[in-house]
Amino acid sequence: MKPCNARVLLVYHSPATFVMNDYRILSRHFQVRRFQWRGKKDLPRLAKFVLKSDIVLSWFAADHAAAAVALSRATGRKSVVIVGGVDVACVPELGYGQMTRGAHKRFLTKFALKKADVVVVVSRFIKDEVRSIAGARQVHVIYNGVDLTMFRAGEKEKLVTTIGLATRRGMVLKGVDIFLKVAESVPDAKFVVIGPHEEEIKGPDNVCFTGKIPHREVARYLSRTSVYCQLSYRESFGMGVVEAMSSGCIPVVSDRGALPEVVGDAGYIVPYGDVNAAVWAVERALQAGEDDMEKARQRAAMFSLERREDALVELLYDLLSG
Repeated sequence: MKPCNARVLLVYHSPATFVMNDYRILSRHFQVRRFQWRGKKDLPRLAKFVLKSDIVLSWFAADHAAAAVALSRATGRKSVVIVGGVDVACVPELGYGQMTRGAHKRFLTKFALKKADVVVVVSRFIKDEVRSIAGARQVHVIYNGVDLTMFRAGEKEKLVTTIGLATRRGMVLKGVDIFLKVAESVPDAKFVVIGPHEEEIKGPDNVCFTGKIPHREVARYLSRTSVYCQLSYRESFGMGVVEAMSSGCIPVVSDRGALPEVVGDAGYIVPYGDVNAAVWAVERALQAGEDDMEKARQRAAMFSLERREDALVELLYDLLSG
């Protein structure tokens, strides 16, 4: 599609990688301005930005999205809300999700979802959650896009990797606790946990904790990794899984959230919390051949930035045309 002069305002709390990816791909087609919301004090300034826009697109259905949608409706602008997962999650046992944070927060999320012109979600799993909150309205599934050019297979080692939080509060959510138990049962392989690490979190001798590292260093680890695990309690999409599959890793994931949807038949799906099943899957995956690696790479191609760009741009053009 040719670029047009439509003005798109991108509203967000945090400039996460996937938010900035959308900023870059939309900027190839529209005049895009960014607005980072820091709280209610930004409301007058946001109103001025909305008045100078044709479409107001908010990443995550939280307070900033509710404000952006309300201002869009008041001024006759079109509004889009992209739901990432945490904004509609309700996992009180882990203290996780916008829907666990009180009636006021829940009201703002519901308002944004019900009143936006268009709601976009990153997986079918999240689509079902949005409908349980906002009713049977139309919801568009546009999968997250991953820059697959960064993630290529290198010389593989007997290496099993996960990306997650090795912290007291985060390790259950991301399945790091289960990953460490799997490592204990497969002592002849090396296991790596990529992500923030608290020193009191320990693992067996064959586990390495990298701490938080740059994205390009993550890509280098994945290029050497044979098996990638995401044994999460909940996962709204699974960016790390796609990056790993693009790197030729065989995925072993839990049966929670969007993980089965992302992996399909390109890896192993095990019951959440079943350590024996995860050990069996990791041992099988370590024996995988080139055909299995190629199958994982082809699966990852379904989630390229180019596919997301095409779908998102088409949706905005349709919205502009009424």
